[in-house]
Amino acid sequence: MALTLISQPSAVVSVNDNNEFVYQVSAGNFYVGSNGATPFGLLKLFINDTTATAIPSISVGDIIHVTDSTSIYFGSHVVTEIIGSAPYYVQVVVNTVYVGVYAPATFNNAMVFNNFICELNTILISTPVWTFENKIASVSYNIKNNLITLNVNEYVRSAFSSGMNAVTVDISQGTIFPQILPVTFVNTVLSSAEVQPIFKVSGSPVVPKIVETAKTIILFKAFRTFISNSSRQNVSTPSVAEIYKIVDSNYTQTGSIPTNILSYQSVELYNGCFKDALNIVYLNFAGGIRNYVVFNDIAISREFDNEIRFKNNNLAEFIQSVEHYESYEVSCENVRMTHSESIDQMIASPLTWLSDSNGNLTPIVIDKSSFLKYKSYDESLNFSFSFRKSETKQSQTN
Repeated sequence: MALTLISQPSAVVSVNDNNEFVYQVSAGNFYVGSNGATPFGLLKLFINDTTATAIPSISVGDIIHVTDSTSIYFGSHVVTEIIGSAPYYVQVVVNTVYVGVYAPATFNNAMVFNNFICELNTILISTPVWTFENKIASVSYNIKNNLITLNVNEYVRSAFSSGMNAVTVDISQGTIFPQILPVTFVNTVLSSAEVQPIFKVSGSPVVPKIVETAKTIILFKAFRTFISNSSRQNVSTPSVAEIYKIVDSNYTQTGSIPTNILSYQSVELYNGCFKDALNIVYLNFAGGIRNYVVFNDIAISREFDNEIRFKNNNLAEFIQSVEHYESYEVSCENVRMTHSESIDQMIASPLTWLSDSNGNLTPIVIDKSSFLKYKSYDESLNFSFSFRKSETKQSQTN
């Protein structure tokens, strides 16, 4: 089977877009025409290869593709029966019902396809070699209008179940399904146009910049800072992100203020007066790990839920167990306007953690319906929201 690649996705794309590989079916030197009707409305085709030195190799189940768009037989036909053969030709029955003008003199270029399997594989980037890691799926395809179109998004999404926020994919059997370069799919709701500036493509390797789309990257002095610098990092464990701790000059500084940012971005090092500050780590819009420090007015309370009661034989009531967790009310005032994008991404994030001074991470659940943000004299922001620790503790009597 001969296929010519017409188009493929760019080197880096968002899985949220419609990413397709499109192949042109190349016509062979077979001719196809009508040789009479068959029972049950099936059509019998006459295939003749005038340049062959032997009978064309055609079997039941093979696909004959008529490439002439003017033909009444244009399209794909599955062989259901072999009627007869002789040198240079084969008579077959196909599963196509034809209603129209009978034109026995019409001959069209066609090609016979075997059932090749197109496989998608994740690959390990090892410059300059691309090494297969594991197979994602075997992809079936249809031939329509001389084209094979492979939309691989759903197959790629299955590879994200392990927690990766990006995966680089190659199509195996490259001699049959050629492609220019493997494609890195980023697990994000952003468009490819928004994702692509994050990466620098140099030859084959894809070199990521900081995975952040906010125009201003907010850093907080003396707080542990999380910045994803690789699209292949596992987002389920934020500790693997590159970590910077920006501190005063009197202290040891680990890491540094990042410079591998996008051309339109700037870095703002915030050195304010922090009261009851909480460092919240979150998964941002681009699928990277970031953090934001909330401060000013934070109220901590304990909520109780799922209280289980029972009565004994004397109808005396007892409490068997009760679940409880910490709940936080956050109110921040006079925050710079440049923080707005980071705040929005933190609130909207599906994965959030609370980082303590020891670097421990506790999963939290932000109540998105509680979020309120408004301008203060067009110069700063005020906002508030609530969240709770996602882990619960159960007190139980024995």
